[in-house]
Amino acid sequence: MFIRYSTKWTGVLFLLLPLVGVAGQALWRSGKAVGWWKGIPWPARLAHLALEMGVMLLLCWPWYGANWLFVLSNGWAYAETAHYYITCPAGSLCWWTAYLRLLPLQMSPFLCGLPLLSGWGSLDRREAVLWATYGSGYLLYTLVDIKDVRFTLPLLPLLAVLSAGGIQKACRWLEERWGAWALQRGVCAGLVLGCLALANLGRPLTPGVAPLWKGIQMHWQGQHPTQELTQWIQSLIQPGLTTTLGVLPNTELISSETLTYLAALQRWPVTFRAAGQTPWPELELSLLDGFVDAEGEQGIIGPYGPTKEQIRQHLRSSPDWRQDPAVELPTLGRLHTYFPRMPRVTVQKWPLEAGEVELVEVETLSELGIPAWKLRWQGPAQNLAQTLVWARLEDGQGRVLEKRAWVLGQNRLQLNLTGGWLVEEILTLPTTDFPRGGLLHLEWQSPKGIRHSLHQSWRGSLSSFPKEGSPLVTDPLFPLREAARAAAAGDLQALSLYLNAWTTLQYPTFLTDPDRILVRQLLEGERQQAAAQGQLSQQIQSHYQLGLLLAVLLQPEAAQLHFQQIVELDPEDEWARAYLGFLRVLFTHDFEGIRGLRQELSAVLQPLCRKADLDWDLNWICAAL
Repeated sequence: MFIRYSTKWTGVLFLLLPLVGVAGQALWRSGKAVGWWKGIPWPARLAHLALEMGVMLLLCWPWYGANWLFVLSNGWAYAETAHYYITCPAGSLCWWTAYLRLLPLQMSPFLCGLPLLSGWGSLDRREAVLWATYGSGYLLYTLVDIKDVRFTLPLLPLLAVLSAGGIQKACRWLEERWGAWALQRGVCAGLVLGCLALANLGRPLTPGVAPLWKGIQMHWQGQHPTQELTQWIQSLIQPGLTTTLGVLPNTELISSETLTYLAALQRWPVTFRAAGQTPWPELELSLLDGFVDAEGEQGIIGPYGPTKEQIRQHLRSSPDWRQDPAVELPTLGRLHTYFPRMPRVTVQKWPLEAGEVELVEVETLSELGIPAWKLRWQGPAQNLAQTLVWARLEDGQGRVLEKRAWVLGQNRLQLNLTGGWLVEEILTLPTTDFPRGGLLHLEWQSPKGIRHSLHQSWRGSLSSFPKEGSPLVTDPLFPLREAARAAAAGDLQALSLYLNAWTTLQYPTFLTDPDRILVRQLLEGERQQAAAQGQLSQQIQSHYQLGLLLAVLLQPEAAQLHFQQIVELDPEDEWARAYLGFLRVLFTHDFEGIRGLRQELSAVLQPLCRKADLDWDLNWICAAL
């Protein structure tokens, strides 16, 4: 489990076996020690070794401590996929030699054979250690399910040192055999190899990214893809709103990274996300504001191809989406953009008549066939962008059928606007259990903390069920809510998948709510309402959501408080106790002495050990406990 799930972001994994070897060598030498070291007892020697390893861990911890969340949010999900350009069956010859075949990309095909010269004659002790270090790193990274050429970059300095030693051996052999004349020819041959290696300069390590020389060549030919894309991105700006578009192609010139970079250079409120990176295409269709597609070559899509194709087919066939006229770019070809046929949010300037946010009108949209309303708000632009809204739908007996919480404008209103604005947004509360009549409760809170409410009856017939992938059936907090449910149930794989979806699809909200203060206030409002109504299960779910959100923001002290609240509300919740122990052991260190540490570690491992399908390393740890 450790090797499989936690190695994508551990750049010094290749040091694992060498460190074990150093530790074993130190212990072996200590057994043959003489002098003052011989009189030191074994426990003291082990303590000395543990101290050295602890110092190394402390030196690395600033990086690991800030990146632990990536392992939790993406590790399980990403480990199950082969990478874009390495799709060999596990255990095959292609699988074992994956990184060897990528070595010419890392070192240049003219230089990748130089390390073998170090084997000329006999290996000295230092060369043997270097080869053992490289071999152990290669073996460990090959055993990892995820294959990426970047992972083995820490091994390149070892190959450089081995190449230098091999060249030195070759030069010494040439000089001894044929004299200075041969040595001079050897030096010339080395210079020729170095010049040939420059041909590899500018080639990216990751396939799918345009090499440096291609950009220079296009510039010489009078082609300017950067300017073309920048002008096209400018046409996508929606005044007053931030826009997030999913990108279906992944070519050298059209990718989510390239487009986001160009938009960021101009400080435009447009971001792009690679489409198809979650297992749920309907979720991406519901949460993203639109999609970008291109004709012809789609680039490297790897395991995300089926999901991308499902999204593409849905966009072309669903009546909920419209395709804007294609844009022909001289260098890049035809680009297509898709947007919801009925916009979820629209903004227009409006005379500022009041200093407070007002709900002007609630219009029932019976034609949609599901409980839906168009809400019209007006007020100061900055206040609108920070107004929180809660909605719930009840039947005649007061039973809650569906509820929703969001930031006014679906968290898309820009914070730097001035003057008065009129905002129209569509609220849908889809449910498969809806009677002919019900009651809509709306409650909103302005940035000043003033709350308002409105209650409106709703009558009609449910003529259609909620459609998966419809841009109108959306809850921006859905991935976080599902991650909280998975955390409570101990489903770590679902927790990883939904956290990945949350950080991927909701990343653009950092433009409008950089510290997630508004989202936290939304969740706190739900928690307070559940506490006032005595709904214990809803309180626990709210604490899970807040705890995970704060963990995502790398605030372990604040996250710990919410898991403590869960344990107090439900002392039998072993998973909440496990997450609390995890935070205490690794981040807050809120325990007393060795005994407290043992208790926290036991709390972390206890629910894991009760799972039926244990990996071999976890099974061994549980057996030891």
